[in-house]
Amino acid sequence: MLLNCPDVCQYGVIRMDPVAMVEHFGDLETTSRARALVPKTYLVYLDIALDLPFPTSAWFRFQVCPIAPTLRPPIPEDGITSDMAIPIYPNTHHPCGRPPVQTKTPFPFANCYHWYENKATVRLRRMEDQYDDCNAVQITSMQHVKIVRHFENDLQRARAFHSEEASPLAGTGGVHSSSPSTTTPALNLETSFDGLLGMDIFGLAHDKTAEFLPLVDLWFELDEHLTANTIPTPLDFYEEVETIVE
Repeated sequence: MLLNCPDVCQYGVIRMDPVAMVEHFGDLETTSRARALVPKTYLVYLDIALDLPFPTSAWFRFQVCPIAPTLRPPIPEDGITSDMAIPIYPNTHHPCGRPPVQTKTPFPFANCYHWYENKATVRLRRMEDQYDDCNAVQITSMQHVKIVRHFENDLQRARAFHSEEASPLAGTGGVHSSSPSTTTPALNLETSFDGLLGMDIFGLAHDKTAEFLPLVDLWFELDEHLTANTIPTPLDFYEEVETIVE
């Protein structure tokens, strides 16, 4: 299907354009440094569309999940373990036997994972023509929900870890209650409407921070841009973004 803006629940490959991200600042030194960078091509999952696809938009903000070629590196101090990941079929390897994500059409790599706590907001640059997702590897909404549920379980595990770490503070004589308030605040329609406007649910407000988000090009032909051995780690992606923003 030809689209002005990509759809969610699809896998794609992205590559940043450092020069386009900084040249409008008019700083020759910064632009020169950007030209010296060699961005990698990353495998991602299109998770959430953050903008309405207006025909005049030069780019669309998306929340994406960089896909990894290995299990997640543990972060012991945060209670994050290597099994907080989900394989993508035909990869079936997981330390705890977590079932893989099943795609509608065959996924071309046998070593890939979704990682817990691994999301980034990017600007997908509008293509000169249209996005053709006929060859895109997609998942169903039910598979997306399964991803969310697995990571909700991981979140609970991480929270339990922090609760155990904080447990020596308990019993110091203070009173703590986790019970929610039973008082329902009165609804102020004017305040609620102002709050909805402030949320910018239609993406109409000018976001002054958007120009610092990674500007990327997107393609759906995964195996034309990557092989199983050349998929970079998401850690490289975050390091690359930090380098460009600095």
